[in-house]
Amino acid sequence: MDAEVISAGILREVLEVGELNLHEIRSQIGSATAHLLHESLRVKNFASRVDILDDENAAALRKFCLTYYDIRALILDLALKLDMMRHLGHLPRYQQQIISLQVMKIYAPLAHAVGTNYISLELEDLSFQYLFPYSYLYVDTWLRSQETGGISLIDVYKDELLESLKSDPILAELVDDISVKGRYKSRYSTMKKLLKDGRRPEDVNDVLGLRVVLNPKSRENALEAGERACYRAHQIIQSMWKEIPSRTKDYISRPKGNGYRSLHMAVDVSEIGRTRPLMEIQIRTTEMDRLAVGGMASHSLYKAGLTNPEEVSVFFELFCIHSSS
Repeated sequence: MDAEVISAGILREVLEVGELNLHEIRSQIGSATAHLLHESLRVKNFASRVDILDDENAAALRKFCLTYYDIRALILDLALKLDMMRHLGHLPRYQQQIISLQVMKIYAPLAHAVGTNYISLELEDLSFQYLFPYSYLYVDTWLRSQETGGISLIDVYKDELLESLKSDPILAELVDDISVKGRYKSRYSTMKKLLKDGRRPEDVNDVLGLRVVLNPKSRENALEAGERACYRAHQIIQSMWKEIPSRTKDYISRPKGNGYRSLHMAVDVSEIGRTRPLMEIQIRTTEMDRLAVGGMASHSLYKAGLTNPEEVSVFFELFCIHSSS
């Protein structure tokens, strides 16, 4: 976000408590910041336009928001909503649930739609915690049980894999940088899997996930070297954990229709006497990763529930306008 959005974020609470008004902000800070503050206040109150927050009304509100509000004001309000959800404990229970329902049905999907996925995931988990505290505790307790000596499993596997990749001489000839990122499936996403498929927690396959990103050395055949590096990383992982062949998908040799390229695999990290969930691993080059992240818009829209073509087209039109400006 630019300086205007940051300024508006700092001034929003000052404006709301009446210490400054929009006229003073316009004259002392600038008209652009004042406009964003005005827009963000409109976004803040737009959920009150409906009496019943069912799926149909939530979809209509998302479409309205994407059509009529400055997308920067939307992102500002999402950040403020996240801050509010992190400090919701002092409110009465009924207010916690009202706010959490709005966030779950409207703001978390919007955060997905505009590409701020990390905000969306935390909004979902926080809303889930207040709406269904016992279900949240069940999932959270199980995920926390997947720790070793207070250290999360994902950190243990991430460090172990990074060390193995960096110590391989063949891979060292092909790349000049290696990164491994890890993530747990969110509490809310895990619960949705359990409810949808009737699974036990240990049967949810993508609870653990790693992403290997390889930066090939600058040379004429960097593209070929990057692909070779991905397959070499695949071989190294096969030597570390048991691969589940049915879960392997090679989108490098056979890219998806949208151009997405990556190597996907799942490995069994269970130990003797203790069953672990399967761990999913993605392997790609920095260029593949850049294109994958840049192309996340369609996936984000799907995850946000924006399946209506008209709603999707509104988002892309606004996104392009604001990106170009």
